Amino acid sequence: MDSLDNLALNNGDTIAYNELKGIYYVGEQKFTGFLYHAMIMSNKYNYKKASFDVYDILTSNNKILDRKTKELANEYLSKSKK
Repeated sequence: MDSLDNLALNNGDTIAYNELKGIYYVGEQKFTGFLYHAMIMSNKYNYKKASFDVYDILTSNNKILDRKTKELANEYLSKSKK
């Protein structure tokens, strides 16, 4: 996992990112572990899929979603479409 982590975060490797996504989602660490990776890939490399992943993670529980987090999520949703 460390090499995938390094490839994704330091090189913007989308294949490594998607492999990590699979690992985190299967391990049900979508919320605690993968948000960081998605935000870095979105912000640093403008990877649209990662922008949508940030949105997906942040809005996964609408019952507890506050206004500021919802606004942030919507920014990433918008970024995923540009």
